[in-house]
This record gives sequence, structure tokens and C-alpha cells, in this order.
Amino acid sequence: MKKQAILLAHFGTSHADTREKTIGAVERDVRAAYPDWEVRGAFTSGMILRILKKQGVCLQSVPEALESLLAEGFERVVIQPTHMICGEEYDKLRAQAEPFREKFAAFSMGLPLLSSTEDMREICRFYDAQFPREKEEALVLMGHGTGHFANAVYPAMSYIFSEMGFERIFVGAVEGYPDIDIVRKELKRLDVRKVTVTPLMLVAGDHAVNDMAGEEPDSWKSLLESDGYTVRTVVRGLGEYPQVRELYLAHLRQALEQE
Repeated sequence: MKKQAILLAHFGTSHADTREKTIGAVERDVRAAYPDWEVRGAFTSGMILRILKKQGVCLQSVPEALESLLAEGFERVVIQPTHMICGEEYDKLRAQAEPFREKFAAFSMGLPLLSSTEDMREICRFYDAQFPREKEEALVLMGHGTGHFANAVYPAMSYIFSEMGFERIFVGAVEGYPDIDIVRKELKRLDVRKVTVTPLMLVAGDHAVNDMAGEEPDSWKSLLESDGYTVRTVVRGLGEYPQVRELYLAHLRQALEQE
């Protein structure tokens, strides 16, 4: 039997608590689903890897992980990213992995969480069910955002929420469009008194803890409170929810079928 491995490629986080609850949970689910495979993880963010190294935590980059698998005699490798969108980090992952394609007997790669319209619909259904809203309550999701054209996923999800009839759900991005000021304008059009804010991210790291739920005057929580809303923050990354982890497993199954 060929030595086979699944490499889970994460952007990463320097927050140990959310890393265990989200990234760790995804890896545990994959190991449970594929007991005959070696399952390993690697980070694509060089910045996160450097921060962790200073903390005494040494994790592998994707090229390092692939070199290790090659040296250990693995013949079949599937890479499954846990990135949210097909953005810069996914492009970087593909570029890093491509030189290894011909070095393994079988090699394939899965897609990020939000890679198709149906992926977005599934996540929209998840949020609507997970966060039921009272008549005067709205849900605001904080995505990361990017200068990459894949940022179009975020406004697309806002449109899909509306098209599916899921009312009073808004998507914003920390570093992309639509930003929090656009979300605030949309909220003002409605008779909303309460707002729940939660991440549209795998992990609840710096952005969720500080930019979203922090006490600084420019955090999303503070800005919405300044608009007169009662604000509840739910600091949980998507990796904490079994329903979302199952979507990653579905993408992994698709990658295995490509071989």
C-alpha cells in the first residue's frame, strides 16, 4: 500500500487558544475521517511562523512539510487548504506546492471554504440557522478582506443572504470591501436596535479579539455602540463549528476524487 498523507494548509494564528479550538479541531476531524492516512498541518503565513518561533513553537511551512513527506517516502499527497477564499494566500500555496507535483506518484489539492456559489449558500444557511435574530436585531459578520479580486466573495455573500431571504445579515471586511462604515449605513436603513457581531474567519485571532470585539474606540463593537445599538460579540472562529468543518471535509473528498 502506498504511503499516503493529507497536508492541511492553514494561514495560521499566533493565538494558542483559538488555534486549538479551530485549526486543531479541523485536523482532528480529518484524522477521524481518514484513519489510514497520515494527517499533518502547515502554515502559509511566514509572519505567523516567525511569531510562533519567538514563542518557542516551531511549525512547518508548506514547502518544509512537503520536503518532509518526500524524505519519509510518502507517494500520495493531498493538500487541503483551510483558507476562506481563493485569494493571495491560496495563490501562494499553489505556487509553493507546484514544484512538488511531479515528485509524488499522486498529488492533488482541494479548494478553500468559499470557492463556489454553493459554498457561499451553505455558509449563508449556516449563519442564518446558528444566529436566529429577533425582529429588531441584525447580524454582522467580520471577514478579513483583501486587495485580491477574490474579495468579491464578501459582497457576493451579502447579496446571497438577501436573495435567500435571510434578513438583517450583513457582511463586512477589515481590509476590503464592504468596510464597517458601509455596513453601518446599511444598518441605519432598518429598524434595528440590537446587533450581534461574529467572525467570518476560520480562527478568532487578532482581528476578532481586537478589531471586532475590542474596547478601543475604532473597534466594530465600539463603533456600533456609538451608533446607539446594543452590541453582542461572539468571538468564535468558524473552525469551532462542526457544520463548517464538514464543508472542509467535503472539499477534501472532492480533491481525492480528482486523482
